[in-house]
Amino acid sequence: MTTIRVSEVERGNVVKLYDPSNGVNFVTGVSSITRSGGTATAIIPDHGIPTGETAVFSGADQADYNVSAAVTVIDKDTVTFAVSNSPVSPATGTLVVSHANQSRAANLPKVLQVETIAAATTLKVEACIRRALGWQQVGADLTNADNGKLVPIAAQYNFVRVRRSTGSGAAVIYAQS
Repeated sequence: MTTIRVSEVERGNVVKLYDPSNGVNFVTGVSSITRSGGTATAIIPDHGIPTGETAVFSGADQADYNVSAAVTVIDKDTVTFAVSNSPVSPATGTLVVSHANQSRAANLPKVLQVETIAAATTLKVEACIRRALGWQQVGADLTNADNGKLVPIAAQYNFVRVRRSTGSGAAVIYAQS
């Protein structure tokens, strides 16, 4: 089950795909979190979060699991991260993870509209036919030189997402199906 935070009303077939400053980014349910020593293992189907990047874990009844932490990728469905103390394992609650450097996925998009990308920030557009097959970059990196542009998406892709690859500036991207 995927949970999406949306900060504004979506109209027709245009959705806000990425606006991390306003909470529109990758947010999804976590199947489970277990702990061994100071390392937690989270099962997150098709997460797409790269090793070393920070993810925000929340919703656990045990406060020690509710952290912002750099992750280590084990496989496409599993990451590990450091936890303090010795919280009970497995974690209980409604477990969720968010990743501000990655957008939510758009289904069957035809075009992306680049509203704004801050200076010194670079975005990558990634697409896939099936999420389980993995994501691949399509087209050139997007920078603030692309503000106001429309980026067409090839018809063979069922899902598209945007990832911030450099910088920490704001970005707002819409997808139209």
